[in-house]
Amino acid sequence: MKNSWLQGTAWLMLAGLTGKILSAGYRIPLQNLGGDIGFYVYQQIYPIVGIGIIFALQGVPAAVSRVVAENRKLTAASFYLPVFLCLSVFFWLLAGAGFVSAASLAGLMDDRNLISSLKASFLVFLFVPFLALLRGAFQGEEDMKTPAVSQILEQFLRVAGILIVSTIVYVTGSVYFIGTGTAAAVITGMVAATGYLFVKWKKRELQEQLPAAVSSFPYVKQVLFYSVLISVNYMMLLLLQLTDAFTFVPLLLEDHGISVTEAREWKGIYDRAQPLIQLVTVLASSLALSILPAIVRSEQSVEPVRQAMALTLVISTAASVGLLLLFPEINRLFFQDESGTGVLRVQMVMVILVSLALTAASALQGLGYAAWTAALIGGGLIVKAGLNVVLIPEFGTYGSAVASVAAVSVAASGNLFLLKKKLNSRLFTWKWGRMLPALAGMSLFVLALKWLYIPEGRLLLLPWVLAASGGGAIVYALLLRQFRVLPAEALPAQFRKWFIKENG
Repeated sequence: MKNSWLQGTAWLMLAGLTGKILSAGYRIPLQNLGGDIGFYVYQQIYPIVGIGIIFALQGVPAAVSRVVAENRKLTAASFYLPVFLCLSVFFWLLAGAGFVSAASLAGLMDDRNLISSLKASFLVFLFVPFLALLRGAFQGEEDMKTPAVSQILEQFLRVAGILIVSTIVYVTGSVYFIGTGTAAAVITGMVAATGYLFVKWKKRELQEQLPAAVSSFPYVKQVLFYSVLISVNYMMLLLLQLTDAFTFVPLLLEDHGISVTEAREWKGIYDRAQPLIQLVTVLASSLALSILPAIVRSEQSVEPVRQAMALTLVISTAASVGLLLLFPEINRLFFQDESGTGVLRVQMVMVILVSLALTAASALQGLGYAAWTAALIGGGLIVKAGLNVVLIPEFGTYGSAVASVAAVSVAASGNLFLLKKKLNSRLFTWKWGRMLPALAGMSLFVLALKWLYIPEGRLLLLPWVLAASGGGAIVYALLLRQFRVLPAEALPAQFRKWFIKENG
């Protein structure tokens, strides 16, 4: 049973990692094909679409699987049908309210051209109940492979669809088609994944039925409550982007003497940071998060948490410093020019904070503190919205970047404080200041490479960036080992042999 559970978790982690890398990666060709205005359009509606994806991918399935795992004899009549009906009412009302309010929302965003895109994006919620319930049912029965395959299928179709839409926009110049096209691509992926899961479910044997007198209300209440709670914990970056979608352009227009078109272009430039933050955060925290299942399988959770936090800090700090050093070249490589390099560098600080916040939040959820982590995200959003209002009119794009860093700092510091209190132990038992020589060595390597040669063309810039980032990572790892930065207890067993130098 344990091996089966671990294999299932590995399948879901692989699917999740694949999806996040694809989700971050396709935004680069999308910006290249649609330009900064096209990327602005995409980023205005994606937080709404992304919220629907989170509900279908993580929130509702996790809540459903939790109930199914605790109540093995649930049937269609006693559980699945009532839950489906309640989920449908919830998400269909949300879709209807958003669809009807699209014109008002576009007005708040100061762009009436977004009305059709906003209407299309809210239609995504119509398909969430079908897909999410089936995924949760399989996960509750400890069949993780089937929902993992459905995730990969959905993500590949979504990415392919968005790339096709981006190509059409490049040929026709109709940048606002990116919004409706993105929503259509997401819905296509959801429908295909639902069809796959339904076929698989029909082949399963029927479960033993519960007595007819058993009430389904407690189950429905549990699913709805935990669906929202779990989903919010995965939406931190999306909710920050949603806040910017409603405030960035209107506030930027107040005191900066720029045109509406320029403001929208700056929103597109500002949002170039999002795929990089997401991609690097995934790579920085995925290894650490792989350790955390040990928390829910063992009463002794202190060491797995310490290991996860140590790896997160070590990897995310190096990634953040590397991006700060390489961002002019990365900006030109991925997004064709160096516009907004300064404000994008400010946002790279979020790589460390988001990585720590996600890892700590995952540990807290495993320990039963999901409500607290969701509340901290809410507090961070209040900080973000308030600082946007104060800082954007005064400092422009830099004001929004600082507001985002402050918001994530609230979530990260709060999660770390709660985790330390819950475990009644220090999270970092090693002298993490010893990372400084390793970071300095990595930085010197990158700066020396930049001093020697920086290619002009994007074709040559790609291998140059790969060499700089890869070489810097190797130097960093060697210096971590040389200076004995990480003690044995801070690392999983498979990493100790290489990183920890034996005495004598």
